[in-house]
Amino acid sequence: MVIFGLYYLRDKQKREVDLVITKDNQPWILVEAKVSDSTVSSSLKYFHELLKPEFSFQVIQNKQAISGSCFDKPGLWIVPAITFLSQLV
Repeated sequence: MVIFGLYYLRDKQKREVDLVITKDNQPWILVEAKVSDSTVSSSLKYFHELLKPEFSFQVIQNKQAISGSCFDKPGLWIVPAITFLSQLV
């Protein structure tokens, strides 16, 4: 049985990531939500390199939907919110 968890992450230097989804107590997905920033957040990049989750997403509200799956390739990606949220189910 797979166990999932949902967390917020901030360190002493005040770097933070909005959501950390764990799978069997290991970081699996990091999510940073932004309104309209097309540059990867330095905090998201830092925690992606430190924790090595399978996926890290900067989810952008003001961006057009894209075709294709956000989850095709592991890594750090900037994706439209509508695309990301539609693929969580």
